[in-house]
Amino acid sequence: MCSSASGKAYDRPYHHDDLLIIMKFYPDLPTEGVAAVMAALTDAFCPKPAIPIAFLELVDRARGNDCGYYPYPTLPFSAMDLTTAERVQADCMTDFHSVFEGFPLAERNQHLLNAALRTHFGVKIVFFHDCGCSIVPADVDAFATDWYQEINLHRSTAEAVGTEVVQVEDFNDPEWLGRELDMGPQEMRAYVRMHQALLALPRREYHIAPGQLTNFRKRFAEQSVLT
Repeated sequence: MCSSASGKAYDRPYHHDDLLIIMKFYPDLPTEGVAAVMAALTDAFCPKPAIPIAFLELVDRARGNDCGYYPYPTLPFSAMDLTTAERVQADCMTDFHSVFEGFPLAERNQHLLNAALRTHFGVKIVFFHDCGCSIVPADVDAFATDWYQEINLHRSTAEAVGTEVVQVEDFNDPEWLGRELDMGPQEMRAYVRMHQALLALPRREYHIAPGQLTNFRKRFAEQSVLT
């Protein structure tokens, strides 16, 4: 998915100085493990800050066995109404949904991330449809489980049908409270903390250097095996 910058201070490329700020919200995570995760996320890849925040949130929840509505710590990028299949999204969820609704990572970085998570935390990330991700023990075949397949089926069906996406201000909005949703207190607390971490980040300027893409095109042409 292609998108233009919104102008928000945190809607920009991740900067290595962001980590000092983000870690104030996750002080119990071990430095070595976090460094390995960040190396995986930034290896020949440029994520937005919301991506490492979301993954560090899941790691922190996994270490505390903070499972919530699902069998394992999960971040739905919108809550699904279990009666109407409408998707409901609080404002603090929007900036995470926007960066994850396409492919949030290159496939290579997903492999690197799960290798780092397996080595340092004994877990891995699995995605369902384009509407969320879970963190599970590294030896669990999540794709073969009923809960994963049901999430994937129901959420992809809602997207294919095109059920309404309802935007609410926060988790105390009557539109949120009056529905049976697939999110509980644990998931809501996670989003509040993630959003606080995002809002704490300063604006940083980033510019693509003149000639950067021209040089890439030249190098690519020299390496191409196509005729």
